[in-house]
Amino acid sequence: MKYIILAVLNLFAIGAAPAAPITARTNPPPRPNLVFFLADDLRPDCLGMLGHPIVKTPNLDKLLERGFIFRNAYVLGSNSGAVCTPSRTMIQTGISYMRPATANTPTLAQAIKAAGYASMRSGKYGNGPKALDDQFDHNLDGLTAEGNANNIIQFIQKNAGNKPLFLYMASNEPHDPQFATNEFYNMYQPEKIPLPVNFLPFHPFDNGAMTIRDETTLPWPRTKANHHPKQHRQNDI
Repeated sequence: MKYIILAVLNLFAIGAAPAAPITARTNPPPRPNLVFFLADDLRPDCLGMLGHPIVKTPNLDKLLERGFIFRNAYVLGSNSGAVCTPSRTMIQTGISYMRPATANTPTLAQAIKAAGYASMRSGKYGNGPKALDDQFDHNLDGLTAEGNANNIIQFIQKNAGNKPLFLYMASNEPHDPQFATNEFYNMYQPEKIPLPVNFLPFHPFDNGAMTIRDETTLPWPRTKANHHPKQHRQNDI
């Protein structure tokens, strides 16, 4: 599974800047509001700005122009079929899933709170470390991308100007089962969507989990036609 992680503004700049002169510390510059997007089940060129020739992502492209992207994010491994869970836990703790966290392990939510931020996480509960997610000031599941966006908008409207804000969105989409409104499905023509460069009709080797959930959402051998989002939607329904 390839992870795409977008960070708008200075996500990890807290405490990283060199010390300012004592004369400047009486009026420190305002801390930036931070936005963190986490999405899985995406190919590396999933955004228009990252080189995809067809997909339209104007709003994310604009955010990326003012932020940065971790291009080498990858799955270290997993001790379960749902690699989302250990990956999200590693993001929250900064340590490998092979080295278990302890009660004294600092977490992302704790670091954000200690830096004086008001924080909100909105995203799915199913494939994440719920106990760590609950350490944010607010942790909600909006069920859909629109629902999560609405949660974050309401949080901004209520808290903007009081404290710097940390916004963490980990939506269900585009994770299987795939869902979008017809407005977005109709934006694309299947015959014009290029396949990933690593596309194969069959998996090239037995990875020990050939018939679990994701592998059974589409028939074998894989074809270009059944990789189109509408085909995914029909199979998921």
